[in-house]
Amino acid sequence: MHSLTIFLFYSSYLLPDPEKKSKRKTPVKKRNLNPRWDYKFSYDDMTIDDLQHRVLELTVWDHDLGTSNDFIGGVRIGLGTSDKSWDDCTGEEVTLWQFLLSKPNTWAESTLPLRSEMGSRKGLRT
Repeated sequence: MHSLTIFLFYSSYLLPDPEKKSKRKTPVKKRNLNPRWDYKFSYDDMTIDDLQHRVLELTVWDHDLGTSNDFIGGVRIGLGTSDKSWDDCTGEEVTLWQFLLSKPNTWAESTLPLRSEMGSRKGLRT
């Protein structure tokens, strides 16, 4: 009998970020098919005005030792108002970002469905 072993983590980027300076990554949750991270991260050098033009990308990965990590799914949270391929937020992703922008320094908890594909990050320069 083969048992399923999964080691999950998530990473985040504040797009656009061509140099990947905004990358954050959680610790790996070992052998947990229903993880809850309760993980805090911040982007202290951003203003609310800056965030109006940014998208928070959160992706979930299965950590594999010795091989590439496997993409599980992700979300992009933003206003979805630009024509950039990475600014493709809709529905609940937009609603959550609007709430976060309207209530700075306030905790928020939300459940969003993961996308099985994230699409392109083309146009990250601006």
